[in-house]
Amino acid sequence: MTRLIKGAAVAVMCVISVLRFLFFASLWWEKAFATAVRTTISPGGCYRLVEYEPFWIMP
Repeated sequence: MTRLIKGAAVAVMCVISVLRFLFFASLWWEKAFATAVRTTISPGGCYRLVEYEPFWIMP
């Protein structure tokens, strides 16, 4: 019985690890292939704000 529980715990940990990897990979993918939509510069020129449109594989 304990062997079954240990196997199930390992399987759950593997699934969680894969899901975390996919989540962070999708965040990277969305930012890495984003296209710049608009750039706004402050009146004093101290800062610049860039607005991006994320790149999504699935709608």
